[in-house]
Amino acid sequence: MSPAAAVGDVVHSLAALRPRLGGGSRSGRSYAITLLTPVRPGGEAGLAAHLRGLDAGQGSPLADLPYVHFARWVMIDQLKTDWPGAPSPPPRLRSQYLLFTASVTAPAKKNAKPAEKRYAERLPESFLHELCARIPAAADAIWGHCLGYPGASDADACVRYLADSQLETSLFYVGYGGVTVDEVRQALAARDRLIAFAREHQGEPDAAALQQAYLKESPAWSPSS
Repeated sequence: MSPAAAVGDVVHSLAALRPRLGGGSRSGRSYAITLLTPVRPGGEAGLAAHLRGLDAGQGSPLADLPYVHFARWVMIDQLKTDWPGAPSPPPRLRSQYLLFTASVTAPAKKNAKPAEKRYAERLPESFLHELCARIPAAADAIWGHCLGYPGASDADACVRYLADSQLETSLFYVGYGGVTVDEVRQALAARDRLIAFAREHQGEPDAAALQQAYLKESPAWSPSS
């Protein structure tokens, strides 16, 4: 085999090992979504004020999206250049950018509604479509400050715009693997009820009575029971 052919084989092998889009962002039914969009010149102050308003108590519009564990918006005005080995001259951004990150977990098929059976396998498109369709006013109020944003009134165009701004996640830590937000809340509620039960029955001398009280009360701790 010629050297050129050998190099070609190596290149093809490395390309085959490269993860597909979504590979590093996905962990089972969980997905890490990262979007980076340029802010429209002149829209920086309005966007910053709107995001501060969310912090000031307006509440997160993403509370209306049921599968979001954690999400945030961050405005990036410039790159940090004070680290050892930073490029010289330091690079400068031509505009400010809006960074959006979210960690979502889709329900298992057996627990999903009929319309959401393929939600997990269609991530991130299913989440982006939900974002544009379910909270269009919130999406417009935020990404409306970004260059080229088509508006949520055209859901397909909105999804394409956000999908085109996606960055691959190379390292994704899942805090609650395969567990939805509702399931986390149910587990925390069951924990609190167990703690309350333990406090209420602390010092109970009759083991049989304690067992009977537990068997009577514990089924109500879980909605699935």
